[in-house]
Amino acid sequence: MLSLSPQLKLQTGIQLSAALIQTLNLTQKAYPQFLDHIQHEINDNPFLEAIQEDRLFYPQVSATLPDKDIAHSGISLYETLCHQIDMLALTDVEKNILKTMAEHLDKDGYLREYAALKSKWAAQFHITERKLADYLTLLQSLEPEGVGARTLQECLLIQVRHHQFENPELVQLLKTVITSYLDLLEPDSYEVLAKELGITLDGVKALAQFIKENLTPRPAAAYDNTNKQILVPSLEAVLDKNTVTIKNLEQEQGLKLGLSSTYKQMLTHPDTDAKTRTFLKQQLQKAQETLLTVQSRYAQLSKIASILEAKQAAFFLQGAAFLIPFPQKELAAELHVSISTISRLVNQKYVQTPTGLVDLKTLFPRDFYGHTKQRLQRIIQTLHKENPGLTDEAFRLKLKKDFGISMARRTLNRYRSDLKKP
Repeated sequence: MLSLSPQLKLQTGIQLSAALIQTLNLTQKAYPQFLDHIQHEINDNPFLEAIQEDRLFYPQVSATLPDKDIAHSGISLYETLCHQIDMLALTDVEKNILKTMAEHLDKDGYLREYAALKSKWAAQFHITERKLADYLTLLQSLEPEGVGARTLQECLLIQVRHHQFENPELVQLLKTVITSYLDLLEPDSYEVLAKELGITLDGVKALAQFIKENLTPRPAAAYDNTNKQILVPSLEAVLDKNTVTIKNLEQEQGLKLGLSSTYKQMLTHPDTDAKTRTFLKQQLQKAQETLLTVQSRYAQLSKIASILEAKQAAFFLQGAAFLIPFPQKELAAELHVSISTISRLVNQKYVQTPTGLVDLKTLFPRDFYGHTKQRLQRIIQTLHKENPGLTDEAFRLKLKKDFGISMARRTLNRYRSDLKKP
């Protein structure tokens, strides 16, 4: 029988243990949710104490905040999605398709009306329903993770895909549970699920814990009360003439943890009975794991900040047109971590800039022939307007001569055909 824990391991070789699940959970959270989780840990664990109180997030923006302090933006789900859509390398018509879909999301972030509306939208935008499905997939790639799903299962599967696990066995197990066995994710059904999956009981417990603590059935839950979510930047880009400094706000102004000396002394005190000592040892181990997770999050964000200073300085100084290709896999290689770790690190994180908040994910665009997709499309569009009569082959040769871009004629034809669409 397959044992998920400890035999089944993630791409880094680390077991899918309770400690790892907590690390996954805390790493990917936006700062307000991360802070809330840590504060609950402090309340529950006597060993944990705050050695620096949080100065980054305030549940209510008070008058004590200086005018030049970090902005905390209240933003609706629709506004969040529109901001991300506007950053994509799409035509105005394509952006309108995505925004139309976003307008029809329900309070949980689902697009449950898709089946009833797809034929209407296809006719409205003069595209096939198959092409419309491509735009739905694009909407589902945005944050919050799981948005745009049509069912609960699809919502959870989208979130699994966002994690970018490199262990296909783990991914397949998660997909199987989500697709066929969600009703068995209760303790009294674990033995039945273990037999169905052919894994150990501990393996089922680890899967269930991961799903319950890292996936959400309601991706838009954070927007519930006032239909607004508070976005708090984790990093800040400070511009000074021609230089960019990116500060780690979480590390500078966020909550910092330490271990209680009082309870450490109690653990070793001769008068402490065996039962209490066992309890304290367990709590100390949990506290140390939490402490390491927090320190790791802050340290990795600092490394990302340093790399961005060098890689994307032109973007911060001159604007979006100067964003250079920097895929997440390249960042993973520089930090010597897995792509899934990077995916969680940049998830739901924001950079404060002089012109507003920027989603950290947008600073790691894929490489399209040495350019970002947006820049490549702009080059082809400009060249097309200036030389509308060129054949694809003549256009391809000019693209290589003027911009050093070597592109197959078939690929180029697809780009040029998109320019002719309404």
